[in-house]
Amino acid sequence: EISLGLVGSEMCIRDRVQIDQEEVQTGFDEAGVVIEFSNRSFFGPGSAELLPTAQKILVEISYQLAQPPYDLYYVDVEGHTDDAPINTPRFPSNWELSTARATGVVRYLITSGTEPVRMKASGYADVKPKYPNRDLFGEVIPGNREKNRRISIRLHP
Repeated sequence: EISLGLVGSEMCIRDRVQIDQEEVQTGFDEAGVVIEFSNRSFFGPGSAELLPTAQKILVEISYQLAQPPYDLYYVDVEGHTDDAPINTPRFPSNWELSTARATGVVRYLITSGTEPVRMKASGYADVKPKYPNRDLFGEVIPGNREKNRRISIRLHP
């Protein structure tokens, strides 16, 4: 369990906004802090409209991003989908969907007080899965697909 301080003294995000343990993962990579949220906490299927749970999470994150030392960090928001094709008038592919989701998160963080100059949004569609979407025989792995649908917030100095 990594609290990061990003979510207030001893409390972690899931305690502050009351989401399930599987909904958020925090950690570090070579560039800095990484916070990943399950897509089901943020969006409905095939949608880029933020759910009320996501709004609560983002208000808390925006507040913490204004506090030292995170007030000096850049914030990269990444949208990720699974490999299930989408083709709607608004989202002709997973590229548009993942990018719309990332920009929606950025827009909400900005309206919640995070400085726009610190922000970046990227959509990765299904090209950076955490887990294989399919097994060796090409069969869908539903649990992995669900895990690959996520929003990543990366903080770096």
